[in-house]
Amino acid sequence: MNYNKETVTKYVDDSGNEIYSDDVTFDFVAGDLQSGVNSVTIKSNDDKVYKNDPYSDKETPEVAYTLTTVDLKNAGINIEEDGSYKVSADVTDNYGNRTTAEKTIYIDTKDPELVDGEEAVTFDHRNDSGIAKAINFLSFGTFFNEKIEITVKVQDDIAGIKDLYVHANPSNGQEVNKLAADITRDGLNAAATFTLDDESFKGTFDVVVTDHVGNQGIYRVTAGNSNIKAEGNDELMIEKTSPTADIP
Repeated sequence: MNYNKETVTKYVDDSGNEIYSDDVTFDFVAGDLQSGVNSVTIKSNDDKVYKNDPYSDKETPEVAYTLTTVDLKNAGINIEEDGSYKVSADVTDNYGNRTTAEKTIYIDTKDPELVDGEEAVTFDHRNDSGIAKAINFLSFGTFFNEKIEITVKVQDDIAGIKDLYVHANPSNGQEVNKLAADITRDGLNAAATFTLDDESFKGTFDVVVTDHVGNQGIYRVTAGNSNIKAEGNDELMIEKTSPTADIP
């Protein structure tokens, strides 16, 4: 297999599947130094014939082929639903002997995503005693008075999740470190729980998720993908300082 290492990323998963971020090239050589090559048939997904070349009219000890996944698409051979291209070459010599070589690769060009629904991102109160407190869901914002845990669930179609973190966007210019956590992977899905423990915070959050071939999705946390309830207001506020009261 050949591919542009400057623009295409390759990843080999635990099952040995080769996954690429973009189009690749298949190179192979058919040969028979004794009787010569009689015919070469190249097929791809669902046994669609890409080439069927006879060589019986001339002595052909060896013949080389190069084809790309773009060539296959242009020939009407589309990628499978699982992202795979399976290419096979059937070679027959002039004695009638036959051999077959095949190769399957996967192409993943789609960004990983949050799982569907409000379970994608979950905010929870957490204090040092381990006792959870109620989150104040108001029409104009979501409020906490303790450190919070942010659980994120994501999914990918082919390559699987490589990296996942939460980026905080303070509305007041406050500096907040990137929230990182250990990632738990389950097949093509993954989850992580992040902790934000600042004295005060007001702002929004983005989930940044990257798969193993470099496709990256960035998703603003909203009422539609989390347990934030303030429709149209994605800001979350933390304030640990107690209010004051004065009776003169």
